[in-house]
Amino acid sequence: MIVKERVDHIVWVARRCAELAKERGYDKSAQQQAFLMGWNHDIGYEYSIGEEHAGEGAAMIQASLGYMSEKEYPGAVNAIRTLNFVYWREIKVHGYPKDHPNRIIDGKPYESEMLDILNIADITTMQGGQYCTAQERLDDLIRRGYLPESEKYRNMLQLCKELKLV
Repeated sequence: MIVKERVDHIVWVARRCAELAKERGYDKSAQQQAFLMGWNHDIGYEYSIGEEHAGEGAAMIQASLGYMSEKEYPGAVNAIRTLNFVYWREIKVHGYPKDHPNRIIDGKPYESEMLDILNIADITTMQGGQYCTAQERLDDLIRRGYLPESEKYRNMLQLCKELKLV
């Protein structure tokens, strides 16, 4: 279930994605798609928890685009279909470093500039929506009980390094 703190995070990640797309020279249409990507990046938390949320969210979006049966996600299907949303792959693999198995699409690690934008926005936005540095976000993971040895912490640290945020 998506809680209020997550909603705040989602809103600010969406705004940050649009800002980053604008800074990188994308046109208004791409900036709007970046906003929608950020808006939907954690949609999977409504039906799953933890690391599973990215794949669940991507599946919901794929369903809305006709990739899967509408019977699986009846509430979300028509809402997203009308948007012609193109960044479901970024939602599916966000939060994972390049060498993580969940980042593999079509047999190779998925990469795109929009994925970088989403990951940067997600990492630099706290759960309550406040902007932060990557190090502050890593410290927040520790405060929330994710030890440096945990997979979640190691994934975020590696991703921060790949994105040159730490």
